[in-house]
Amino acid sequence: MTRRKRGKREGFLQKETKETKVGTKGDFGFGGRGVWLGTGMGLASLILGFVSLLCFCRNSGMHPRFDKADKLSKEVIGAAIEVHRDKGPGLIESIYERCLLRELQLRGISCQNQKVVLVEYKGMTFEEPLRFDVLVEDCLLVELKVVQSILPVHKAQLLSYMKLLGMPVGLLLNFYEMKLTDGISRLILPGANRPKLIGEE
Repeated sequence: MTRRKRGKREGFLQKETKETKVGTKGDFGFGGRGVWLGTGMGLASLILGFVSLLCFCRNSGMHPRFDKADKLSKEVIGAAIEVHRDKGPGLIESIYERCLLRELQLRGISCQNQKVVLVEYKGMTFEEPLRFDVLVEDCLLVELKVVQSILPVHKAQLLSYMKLLGMPVGLLLNFYEMKLTDGISRLILPGANRPKLIGEE
């Protein structure tokens, strides 16, 4: 090896040794050794740890049935559109309810319109049979209306039922509309679709 090449090689080794010694004096490391921040591997480790923390935060705090309810809401809307297309607008709510239950059954989606819930109030606990329009797969609550316009009280009522039943998503469907898609309101239980922040109750 020539003197010039040997000098370049020794210079490269000396530079590499200096870089790898960064953060090895134990000032802020684990077990008396510093965190290796002198190369790309240290940065990659930090990024990986940050992504893992985000994934943990995303999965902790979000309602366990939100994703399922979110996907089912599209299928339920499709079923409701089929009922509206077949029966038209303006009939009584009970007709649409029974037709929607049948349409969901034909599509292999389980649903019910009554459930016994446990109610708690200031130290008192009791069971109450609760009647609603359609509860889909025990995660999505559907309320049917035949009114000229949806009022805030209609949404507030649905939200109260969602809180009582612990449902993350609710649909308010107004069969009065000539086009059903103009009468669809989608409600999400507060906090059901986002992770809790650190320290948040």
